[in-house]
Amino acid sequence: SLDMYLGTDSKYYQTLDPPLPLYLKNRMRKEYLAPDAMRGWLESDFGIDESSAKIVDMMISQGRLLCALDVLMPDLSDTIKSGFSSTQLNWCKENESRIWSFFIENSLLFSDDPNLLQKYVNDGPTTNGFPKESPGNIGKFAGWQIVKSYLKNHKEVSLKELMNEKDLMKIFRESKYKPAR
Repeated sequence: SLDMYLGTDSKYYQTLDPPLPLYLKNRMRKEYLAPDAMRGWLESDFGIDESSAKIVDMMISQGRLLCALDVLMPDLSDTIKSGFSSTQLNWCKENESRIWSFFIENSLLFSDDPNLLQKYVNDGPTTNGFPKESPGNIGKFAGWQIVKSYLKNHKEVSLKELMNEKDLMKIFRESKYKPAR
């Protein structure tokens, strides 16, 4: 609703009890309205059944949404698309191979444990197991990179085809994702 975009310093947000977490309040600005609406539409039409999803499914699903925003809103900054601060996004870019190694070494990709899903693919101030500079939902960043890799390897795939693809594991396999060290 529109009351979620009154600006970070809105008096309304300061009266809420309990107070809003800072990571949420920082995104309650008008710049987020259009991309959040677009993301909401994309999720409603192309979202996955989260009740049976594995971490990798959630990562790919969120990555597809971000790649769709890349196409549909090309002038939008990556910080607004992702909801990450510039510090968090830079940290992700600088530590991409570390993030990926963490998921691989801890055998997290194919987990459907709701507690792990909460830690790595849901919103939060930071991601458990990573420095405080990391964003919450670090899985979203990894998924974004996986889907970008898939699209790089499949230039013939249109946005419509990407979004309609039901086999998220196909996207994962055919991405051949391997971050540079």
